[in-house]
Amino acid sequence: MNLSVSSRFHLPLLFCLVACFFLLSLEVLAENEARTLPLNPLSREVSSLSSRLSPDGKLLLLLLDTGDTGVEDSRLKADCLVSAKNGDWKRSLSLNFRLGRGSGTLPAPVPGEYEVAATLFLDDGKFFTLQTDLVVSENITLSPVELFRALSQTSSIGLDIDPDESRAGVRVRFNDAGIDTKLLQGECRLMRGGGPLNGEACPLKISEGTGECLLPLPPIPGEYEMIARLTYDNKESFELRKKLIVPTT
Repeated sequence: MNLSVSSRFHLPLLFCLVACFFLLSLEVLAENEARTLPLNPLSREVSSLSSRLSPDGKLLLLLLDTGDTGVEDSRLKADCLVSAKNGDWKRSLSLNFRLGRGSGTLPAPVPGEYEVAATLFLDDGKFFTLQTDLVVSENITLSPVELFRALSQTSSIGLDIDPDESRAGVRVRFNDAGIDTKLLQGECRLMRGGGPLNGEACPLKISEGTGECLLPLPPIPGEYEMIARLTYDNKESFELRKKLIVPTT
C-alpha cells in the first residue's frame, strides 16, 4: 500500500518536472534564435558570376561567388560553359570551391563576343544557373589599375552580428586574380547621419580574395551604415556600403 501511494505521488511530480524542463528549453532556444543573425541563404539572388582575362591576356579567369551562406564547400559543385555567340568556340570546366567561391581558368579565347554560364549543384542536385556576357577585344592586356577598377563591379560586403560580444564581423569578397595583393589595402568604419562615429577605422585583413575585420557595435540602438574602402597602391579606391541595424536589448 505504501509503495502504491508513493508511486501515485511521484508520478505527477515527475511529469511536472519534465514539462518545466521542456518549457525552459523552448525559452532558451527561442532566445538563442533571436540573438543569432542568420547568414544569407544560398540562392541565385546573392550569388554572382564574373569572367575576365588575366593581365597577360593568356588565361580566362572565372569566378562564381555564392556569398556568405555557411554552406560547406564539399556540398557545392559548379559546371561552367563558355561559348562564342557565333558558335565557333566552346569550352567547359568544373569550378573548385573555397569559402563559397568557385574558381577556374581556361585558355583565353580569340577576340569576339561570348556567353558564360555556370550551373551550381548542391549535394549533387542542380540548384540554379547564372549567365553573363564576355567581350574579348584585340587589346586584351589590362593594367593592374584597370583590373582594380573592375573589382567594384563584382565585390560585395557581408556582416555577421554577434550581440553577445557586442561586435560586428565584416567580410569583403572580391576577385583578386591578377592583382598584387601587397599593394591592396582596405578599411571599414561605421557611419550615422553622414558622419563617422569616431576618427578610427578598422583595417581589413586581406587574404585570398577576402578582407575581414571586427568592429565594436555602437551602444546606441538605431540604423547605421557600414562602409568598406579598398585602395590600390595608395592611388585608386572605391567604397562598398551596407546598412547595419543595432537592435534594442
